Amino acid sequence: MKKAIKIAGKILLGFLLAIIVFVATMFLITKGDYSVPKTVEDDKTIPHIQINNVVFHAETFGNDTSERVIIIHGGPGNDYRYLLPLKALSEKYFVVFYDQRGTGLSPRVEAEDQSLENSMNDLANIIDYYSPDREVNIVGILGVLCWHRIHCQKSRKSS
Repeated sequence: MKKAIKIAGKILLGFLLAIIVFVATMFLITKGDYSVPKTVEDDKTIPHIQINNVVFHAETFGNDTSERVIIIHGGPGNDYRYLLPLKALSEKYFVVFYDQRGTGLSPRVEAEDQSLENSMNDLANIIDYYSPDREVNIVGILGVLCWHRIHCQKSRKSS
């Protein structure tokens, strides 16, 4: 019995030592100076728009007389960089990319300001900003959800 306890203790000690070596190795491998990108609040040269005192990192591509496409990234907390391959749509459309409120390179906001309600209002304001008198195409799951809710609310108010 004592021999079994000694063997189990040695195994446990070896296992703990392996974990310590692994953690120390991972710390040394990933050690570095990582910086968080500046937002438009910190760097005014980053392309941005301001609507109703809310600032958004935004970029457009294509001919501004073409049909509009607004690209909306997933979120919260994400940005539109992973959607930049859709920039190719600018050969035919006027394409709008923007980082939602408090995400990506848009200025940080308080947690309570990041809500579905604000996302819907922001999308409606961005549509009005870029296309006040024209229809737009919305690309992105969150965008479709927001636009559907905005449209349903407008329909209910007018009936």
